[in-house]
Amino acid sequence: MNKTSKYNFISLILPLVIFFTNLSQIPNFVDSLFFKLMSYIPWVIMFLVVLYTNNFKFIINNKKNILLLVIGIILICFLIEIIGLEGFRVSLLKPILICFFVYTIGFNCCTQLKDDKIQYICLAYALSAVIICFFVFQKIVQSGVVLNSSVYAYESKNSVSQILLTGFLIFVFYRKKINIFTLFFDIASIFLLFTMIMLKSRASLLGIGVIVISVLLSDKYKRNTKKLVTLLCVFFICLFLFNKNLQNFIINDIIFASRDTANLDAISSGRLSMIQNFPSLFLEQPFLGHGSNYIEIMQLDAVLETGIFGGVLINILALLPLIYSIKSIKKYNTDYNFVLLILSVIYYINSFFEQLSPFGPGVKCYFLWLVYGLCIGWNERGKIN
Repeated sequence: MNKTSKYNFISLILPLVIFFTNLSQIPNFVDSLFFKLMSYIPWVIMFLVVLYTNNFKFIINNKKNILLLVIGIILICFLIEIIGLEGFRVSLLKPILICFFVYTIGFNCCTQLKDDKIQYICLAYALSAVIICFFVFQKIVQSGVVLNSSVYAYESKNSVSQILLTGFLIFVFYRKKINIFTLFFDIASIFLLFTMIMLKSRASLLGIGVIVISVLLSDKYKRNTKKLVTLLCVFFICLFLFNKNLQNFIINDIIFASRDTANLDAISSGRLSMIQNFPSLFLEQPFLGHGSNYIEIMQLDAVLETGIFGGVLINILALLPLIYSIKSIKKYNTDYNFVLLILSVIYYINSFFEQLSPFGPGVKCYFLWLVYGLCIGWNERGKIN
């Protein structure tokens, strides 16, 4: 296979892998064995394809210390297992290993994938997010859950909302870069946004604010997009200020999740109790942690499960994409570095509300680590060139 054929082959296969991976999260089929395999088998195939196109060379890049961090986390989990706790069942271990695997595939794809293919990779993700959104919306309607209910419309709302949020970012970013699809991108963005509001995932809704700020402040968006977003923001702010029903919906139904405003623990879905109990639990096993455990805040969960040593390593690992993207956007003012920057911000914000983000669960976070691997590979190739 010549070099041109390899470029074309990888640029065709990777978007398909992303597309079918996301489809495994369709609510109607997510518990099906076949659809569960759809989130694993495409990546095994992708690994074999990358191995073949790279002449059976597979590089595990450790220049950014990611390999050393992952090895350190595995060793700490091994020590926790030795002392009689469930070290290999630490909640964060499996998602971290999956993300590292996806990262290495992304890095190794770069030798056979041109950086201008990032838009096709992103659009494959966004289109599959719209399909998921359609099924989620259908499930919400069928469930009969109303917006002012304290019962969530979909059980896995946080995971699926992050997928929809990523799709929303992609449609907004590429809105004017691919002009012929502008109308479709606008309709898809509105559909994704409306469904996220119905799901009431507050962590993902915060991510929308990050995307809006990025549009207004960055030079990556065209003037028409900035004007449209500014107009929509002004319209929404005015509507919020003068419409009591909208104020009630945003404050009571979304921010307070239709719960008793006097009960902060209920509003935070039990996170306040978790934070209050954390110091005493941490002091019981400060160095190697408790092994398999649960706190719905990644930063604290990492420390609780793996102690101060493992917790520091996991928290550094979680920050690597964000730190790298901040540095790289200054050196390489490219689309893919900008996408990585915004992805890193919105996924790290999500980690303050979720146990496994930005590593999981499942399909939720793999795209961040794929783009991270791609960016490192493309940036280093550009540096050499």
